[in-house]
Amino acid sequence: MKIGIVSRTDKKEALELTKKIIELLDNYEIFIDESMKEYFKMKTIKDVNFIIAVGGDGTILRTAEEYKDTPILPVNMGTHGYLTEINPEDYKKIPEILEKHRIEERSKLVVIKDGKILGEVLNEVIMRAKEPTKVANFLLRYDNKEETIFGDGVIVATPTGSTAYSLSAGGPIVHIKTKATVITPLASLNLKNLPTVIPNNFEVKIKNLGRDSYLVLDGVNFGVLKLNEEILIRKSENKAKFVRI
Repeated sequence: MKIGIVSRTDKKEALELTKKIIELLDNYEIFIDESMKEYFKMKTIKDVNFIIAVGGDGTILRTAEEYKDTPILPVNMGTHGYLTEINPEDYKKIPEILEKHRIEERSKLVVIKDGKILGEVLNEVIMRAKEPTKVANFLLRYDNKEETIFGDGVIVATPTGSTAYSLSAGGPIVHIKTKATVITPLASLNLKNLPTVIPNNFEVKIKNLGRDSYLVLDGVNFGVLKLNEEILIRKSENKAKFVRI
């Protein structure tokens, strides 16, 4: 069996745990992420059966985007660890989990601009004002409905992302098996702009009607959306897969 390992490299404890996991899995063929080559002299990931992600939710989101359909076993080395499966002290259970487990699938959203795919998200797409003291202005369209959002910005989230930034901004918690998309305005000046849950087969279009605004996909800044530029958000055909006990 081929196992890939992705670890955060900014935390000494994560690298030490990764070393222990590699030693524990000496009966497997082990590969590492490109970002780890400075710390481990091993082959980089290619065509593996599973990936062990050592880090927090940020590491897991990056791993899910980079390695697409490969099942991920997340080991918590972050702050919250909402997406993780086991804690560091339980790492010796990994061989047993790899042999006997279930696969949990989670929906993703794809973001398109000018007919080209920018990327996919497991948590959320965020449009927000580039300048913190300025107000953003967006035209939101879905299911033949139009809504103007005038405030800090807007979040479009998956059920997984409903417990992240969207929740902090007053959005609802949505069960991960629900086929839905969550739209959460950020500090809207229009009291009619309320958090909304829509079917995930609806396409959502967001057009910038005002100042330059940041486009953020799962915490990564994808640049600026300028006046009259538009993005399309829809359900992805791909799913994130997690190894669960």
